[in-house]
Amino acid sequence: MIFDSVIIITDRQVLDKQLQETVKQFEKTAGVVQKIDRNTRQLVAALSSGAKIIVCTLQKFSWMQNVLGGTKLKGKTFAVIVDEAHSSQSGDGAKDLKLALTSPEALQAIIAEDEENAEWTDPVAEELAKIMKGRQRLPHLSFFAFTATPKTKTLEVFGKPKEVKTAEGVKKIEHQPFHTYTMRQAIAEGFILDVLKNYTTYGTYFELLENEKAPPGYEVESAKGRRLLLKEVGKHPYTIASKAKIMLDHFFSKTVHKINGEAKAMVVTSSRAHAVLYKREIDKQLRDDYGSQTHALVAFSSKVTIDGHEAPYTEESMNTKDAKDIREAFKKHNYRILIVANKFQTRFDQPLLHTMYVDKKLGGVATVQTLSRLNRKGPAAKQETMVLDFVNQQEDILADFQAYYGQTTLDRGTDPQKLYNLKFEVESVGVFTPAVVNEFADLD
Repeated sequence: MIFDSVIIITDRQVLDKQLQETVKQFEKTAGVVQKIDRNTRQLVAALSSGAKIIVCTLQKFSWMQNVLGGTKLKGKTFAVIVDEAHSSQSGDGAKDLKLALTSPEALQAIIAEDEENAEWTDPVAEELAKIMKGRQRLPHLSFFAFTATPKTKTLEVFGKPKEVKTAEGVKKIEHQPFHTYTMRQAIAEGFILDVLKNYTTYGTYFELLENEKAPPGYEVESAKGRRLLLKEVGKHPYTIASKAKIMLDHFFSKTVHKINGEAKAMVVTSSRAHAVLYKREIDKQLRDDYGSQTHALVAFSSKVTIDGHEAPYTEESMNTKDAKDIREAFKKHNYRILIVANKFQTRFDQPLLHTMYVDKKLGGVATVQTLSRLNRKGPAAKQETMVLDFVNQQEDILADFQAYYGQTTLDRGTDPQKLYNLKFEVESVGVFTPAVVNEFADLD
């Protein structure tokens, strides 16, 4: 099939900027690649003029229907390339994109083909039909999705079903990707680095002294009690100071000279409070014990209040004034350590990132996404990476990577029956009645 335009979309502005810069590098003829970096009208102009390659965020399509009018796209076909295809293609954003790229006449014709009675007299029914069709496949749109960590829904939406036989001879359907460029192959061909090659753990040991028995009514279940105690131990000033010392000693003795003296490190923490505690302690040790020009950045969302501190901690209050944009600030030579709590563990590309200190329990796809922040090829001097893990076990990390090291398949689809089971459980509690539901539905 020949397409009038190729549209490359993401659901994050940062990724969109990275894609714009990358795709623009391959442009041989000026004007072939249109970067949509302003507003929806810029997107409309690019589509109306027949731009060959368009790079933009998914969200811009939510407003496009009110601007375009639809008629200028009549008869056109589009290839939509989705980067990091996880959940963004199953919500309202994907629906809006499909509707925005479909002229009203074409959409009405498609609806008419599916319905025995194509004459819509009820505007509500007509709008519902449009929305339902927007969630289905449309003949003039072709979607191509890429992801290194496919989830169940991703393979079910974009993968191809294939009938296979089990060892017992039972037939079943597997969902497989149309094409796979495995992590194993990418490492072998030198496009990414093997982050597990220099992965090591650092055990934490502690002893609790029981001075007296808890009074009646204050006992807790042993597993829960252990989790609470581990949480308190993890936040204890001595624990934070000790781990920070180990990290900085390692950084200045093993990492700081890597990549021609440009290597950087990331500290992955288990919570925003831990990120604040590590930032305070690492800043203190850098100032008192190392006296270097190396500085640390911290990234976490919202505000954090700890230790009875009057003013809550924020990214802005803990970072210097020239670090409002953390991604840009981390590129500077004096910012060598980035402390994170959830943020920057996915979709973060910094080729100079060499070492990672993990103080957070990881599992499943989160393991691969987090440690893969290190695997980017950078300057020629970047030949390896290093992970020092204080929490996880090596065999667990290896098992998590194994699922994505080769080809990933989905041997069974999502189960819609789970939704009805959940509905039954909610109704069984008796929080609301059918009469209450009907009353709510009747409200304007």
